[in-house]
Amino acid sequence: MSDPRDLFDVPEDVAWINTAYMGILPKPAVAASRATADRKQRPWEITPAVFFEESEAVRAKAARLFGATPDDMAIVPAVSYGLAVAARNVPVGRGDEIIVLDGQFPSNVYTWRELAKDGAK
Repeated sequence: MSDPRDLFDVPEDVAWINTAYMGILPKPAVAASRATADRKQRPWEITPAVFFEESEAVRAKAARLFGATPDDMAIVPAVSYGLAVAARNVPVGRGDEIIVLDGQFPSNVYTWRELAKDGAK
Protein backbone atom coordinates (compact mmCIF):
# COMPACT_ATOMS: atom_id res chain seq x y z
CA MET A 1 0.00 0.00 0.00
CA SER A 2 1.29 3.47 -0.82
CA ASP A 3 1.81 6.12 1.83
CA PRO A 4 -1.57 7.78 2.59
CA ARG A 5 0.25 11.13 2.83
CA ASP A 6 0.70 10.93 -0.94
CA LEU A 7 -3.02 11.71 -1.24
CA PHE A 8 -2.53 15.12 0.38
CA ASP A 9 -0.47 18.21 -0.38
CA VAL A 10 1.12 18.40 3.07
CA PRO A 11 4.80 19.09 3.69
CA GLU A 12 6.74 16.27 5.40
CA ASP A 13 7.31 18.39 8.52
CA VAL A 14 3.58 19.12 9.03
CA ALA A 15 1.12 16.95 10.96
CA TRP A 16 -2.35 18.51 10.69
CA ILE A 17 -4.74 17.01 13.26
CA ASN A 18 -7.26 19.82 13.73
CA THR A 19 -9.69 18.45 11.17
CA ALA A 20 -12.69 19.38 13.31
CA TYR A 21 -11.74 22.98 12.49
CA MET A 22 -10.83 22.42 8.85
CA GLY A 23 -10.07 19.16 7.13
CA ILE A 24 -7.42 18.84 4.46
CA LEU A 25 -8.81 18.07 1.05
CA PRO A 26 -7.21 15.07 -0.65
CA LYS A 27 -5.64 15.79 -4.03
CA PRO A 28 -8.46 13.99 -5.93
CA ALA A 29 -11.03 16.19 -4.15
CA VAL A 30 -9.09 19.32 -5.10
CA ALA A 31 -9.01 18.16 -8.72
CA ALA A 32 -12.76 17.46 -8.65
CA SER A 33 -13.42 20.88 -7.09
CA ARG A 34 -11.40 22.58 -9.81
CA ALA A 35 -13.28 20.66 -12.48
CA THR A 36 -16.59 21.68 -10.90
CA ALA A 37 -15.51 25.33 -10.74
CA ASP A 38 -14.51 25.14 -14.41
CA ARG A 39 -17.96 23.72 -15.29
CA LYS A 40 -19.69 26.49 -13.33
CA GLN A 41 -18.13 28.98 -15.70
CA ARG A 42 -20.57 27.53 -18.24
CA PRO A 43 -23.75 26.83 -16.22
CA TRP A 44 -25.87 26.49 -19.35
CA GLU A 45 -24.12 23.17 -19.89
CA ILE A 46 -25.25 21.82 -16.51
CA THR A 47 -28.76 20.58 -17.27
CA PRO A 48 -31.14 19.45 -14.52
CA ALA A 49 -30.66 15.86 -15.69
CA VAL A 50 -26.88 16.13 -15.20
CA PHE A 51 -27.32 17.82 -11.83
CA PHE A 52 -29.64 15.14 -10.46
CA GLU A 53 -27.76 12.20 -12.01
CA GLU A 54 -24.58 13.29 -10.25
CA SER A 55 -26.38 13.89 -6.95
CA GLU A 56 -27.96 10.44 -7.11
CA ALA A 57 -24.59 8.85 -7.88
CA VAL A 58 -23.09 10.53 -4.81
CA ARG A 59 -25.97 9.33 -2.63
CA ALA A 60 -25.49 5.77 -3.92
CA LYS A 61 -21.74 5.84 -3.18
CA ALA A 62 -22.33 7.28 0.30
CA ALA A 63 -24.94 4.60 0.99
CA ARG A 64 -22.49 1.84 0.07
CA LEU A 65 -19.85 3.41 2.29
CA PHE A 66 -22.19 3.45 5.30
CA GLY A 67 -24.03 0.19 4.61
CA ALA A 68 -27.28 2.01 3.90
CA THR A 69 -29.54 2.73 0.95
CA PRO A 70 -29.49 5.86 -1.21
CA ASP A 71 -32.85 6.85 0.30
CA ASP A 72 -31.12 6.99 3.70
CA MET A 73 -28.74 9.67 2.38
CA ALA A 74 -29.43 13.38 2.08
CA ILE A 75 -27.40 16.06 0.39
CA VAL A 76 -27.71 19.40 2.15
CA PRO A 77 -26.11 22.75 1.33
CA ALA A 78 -24.64 23.23 4.81
CA VAL A 79 -24.30 21.44 8.13
CA SER A 80 -26.54 24.03 9.80
CA TYR A 81 -29.32 23.24 7.32
CA GLY A 82 -28.98 19.49 7.90
CA LEU A 83 -29.02 19.98 11.67
CA ALA A 84 -32.13 22.16 11.46
CA VAL A 85 -33.93 19.46 9.45
CA ALA A 86 -32.80 16.77 11.91
CA ALA A 87 -33.87 18.84 14.93
CA ARG A 88 -37.34 19.33 13.49
CA ASN A 89 -37.67 15.56 13.26
CA VAL A 90 -36.48 14.66 16.76
CA PRO A 91 -39.32 14.33 19.26
CA VAL A 92 -38.32 16.37 22.31
CA GLY A 93 -40.63 16.92 25.25
CA ARG A 94 -40.72 19.12 28.31
CA GLY A 95 -37.94 18.10 30.67
CA ASP A 96 -35.97 16.13 28.08
CA GLU A 97 -32.26 16.85 27.97
CA ILE A 98 -30.32 17.73 24.84
CA ILE A 99 -26.59 17.12 25.17
CA VAL A 100 -23.90 18.53 22.89
CA LEU A 101 -20.17 18.13 23.22
CA ASP A 102 -18.15 20.97 24.72
CA GLY A 103 -16.56 23.27 22.17
CA GLN A 104 -19.04 22.57 19.37
CA PHE A 105 -19.35 24.95 16.45
CA PRO A 106 -22.22 27.41 16.83
CA SER A 107 -24.35 25.72 14.18
CA ASN A 108 -24.39 22.58 16.34
CA VAL A 109 -25.36 24.54 19.43
CA TYR A 110 -27.87 27.14 18.26
CA THR A 111 -30.07 24.53 16.56
CA TRP A 112 -30.44 22.50 19.74
CA ARG A 113 -30.89 25.60 21.91
CA GLU A 114 -33.75 26.63 19.66
CA LEU A 115 -35.32 23.18 19.99
CA ALA A 116 -34.93 23.32 23.78
CA LYS A 117 -37.11 26.47 23.94
CA ASP A 118 -40.11 24.12 23.87
CA GLY A 119 -39.28 22.98 27.41
CA ALA A 120 -36.26 20.74 27.07
CA LYS A 121 -33.00 21.36 28.88
